[in-house]
Amino acid sequence: MVEAKISIYQKKGSEPLKNEEQLGLRNDYRLQVCQGSQLKQTFPDVDYAFFGYNILRGYPLADGHDPGFTFPIFKIDYTNGGQSGDCRFSVHHGLIVIPDVSCITSFSSTIVQNKYEFSRSLSTSASASAGGGIGPFSASFSASAGFKYSTSTMATGESVFIFSTAECMYYFSKLIPETPPFSDAFLSWVYKLNNSDVKQDYFDFFDTYGTHFPSYLLFGAKFTYKHRMSSNDFQTKRSFRVNVAYEASITAKILTAGSSYS
Repeated sequence: MVEAKISIYQKKGSEPLKNEEQLGLRNDYRLQVCQGSQLKQTFPDVDYAFFGYNILRGYPLADGHDPGFTFPIFKIDYTNGGQSGDCRFSVHHGLIVIPDVSCITSFSSTIVQNKYEFSRSLSTSASASAGGGIGPFSASFSASAGFKYSTSTMATGESVFIFSTAECMYYFSKLIPETPPFSDAFLSWVYKLNNSDVKQDYFDFFDTYGTHFPSYLLFGAKFTYKHRMSSNDFQTKRSFRVNVAYEASITAKILTAGSSYS
């Protein structure tokens, strides 16, 4: 539920507004004159929109920082940027940022029985598709410590994992078609690779700037609960036509009642 604060704006010397006349007006100290020179706020953590992403080392389920994010590919520039429609926030040049506060508090669950299904699940979570798993990115996320740890127990075939997720969104960003200029450091690497046939230079480039860059990012919070079930129990439930994913979603909601998102 969103609480709307009411503001009273009136001309000097005019009569105070009646309650019914105040509806729709905002009482927000951050609301500023669009053409004014006052400093505006920035969206928190929006710098990630300019970073590269290494899909081999990334892990969307990591606690805290996703290790897939690398160094900035684009210049972070506010001087030639714009502002949000309500004039409260400054926006980077080459970027569109839209506040979109919402939550999906019901859990959705995904069943994972092997590392290939796990990789596909993570790709869906990160919206990172590269040829449908065919080609050089079929090993997406496989170099991350989190992926290796989770799949090590899947390799025996004795366990099935169910990942139940609920999420909240604060805002999202999109790169405009005329993308922002590249950073000087990134261009230096590009010029270096243009004159090099050394394989290690390319590996170093991927380590520094990643294999992809995000064109669309969601900023908010996600809560993921991992269930581990023996393969025998899973097959038994399936034989009795039990909806294991739905059952896991209900369990996650009960076990995490009162927990906070981060």
